[in-house]
Amino acid sequence: MAGVTKIPAKVIPPVELSKGMNTTYNVCQETVNSDTLRMGVCHHAADMADMKWEGKAEEAFYVVSGSIRVAWSDGRDKHGEVVARQGEQIFLPRGYQYVLKSTGEPAVNVFAIAGGSTAVASIRAEASEMLKAAATQLGAS
Repeated sequence: MAGVTKIPAKVIPPVELSKGMNTTYNVCQETVNSDTLRMGVCHHAADMADMKWEGKAEEAFYVVSGSIRVAWSDGRDKHGEVVARQGEQIFLPRGYQYVLKSTGEPAVNVFAIAGGSTAVASIRAEASEMLKAAATQLGAS
């Protein structure tokens, strides 16, 4: 079980998930030994590359600044696209395919992912050791 851990600004290094999208996983297995939640902040460049993934857990994005565009499909007959702007939130259920796209403006969003693996290694194996090293500054490892 993880203990109470304060995560100071700029201790956890960002992971580039796609060109122009830098994601800081402040809460995950590698940083605070979380077993049910992955959470952090994404910084999106105005010209970020598309990022595709399959939702293996429930996710929510809160847009702090700018806007983000998410295209989605259930792999059968349901699909669509939504733009969330500053102050808005998007809920993404598990089991859908998603594409995060640029809106042409920089954006920042806070995300939470619940269920499934909390390990960043399941997304970006090479980031796991970098996050574990940063976590030593938190005293969580």
